[in-house]
Amino acid sequence: MLFDRKREAFFSVQLYIEPGEGVPAFLAAGGTLHVAALSAIRTWWPMGIVPFRAAPTFFDRLRRHRVPDVERPIQQFATLLPHAESWFKGRTGSRFIVDGRLAVRRPA
Repeated sequence: MLFDRKREAFFSVQLYIEPGEGVPAFLAAGGTLHVAALSAIRTWWPMGIVPFRAAPTFFDRLRRHRVPDVERPIQQFATLLPHAESWFKGRTGSRFIVDGRLAVRRPA
């Protein structure tokens, strides 16, 4: 759980495929780790990942509804679980997932 400068709580979800030998052995040997981040809304280049937050949305604030909705980010995350599952199964991307590879170099 993280907090922004207004002290509103938000969270982000990161996905990665752990190598069979485990992460410590992977880091020691060097290699490539498949990583991804799940976004609360569709991502468009060059915009980044949007975290899941309980703060009122822009439209809620326009309607002067300022009460945080704690259930909304959890529901958003639950509806995106099929996207995460398909990424784990076949690295299929979607507009809600930004993925890449993290190369670890062997220590000299």
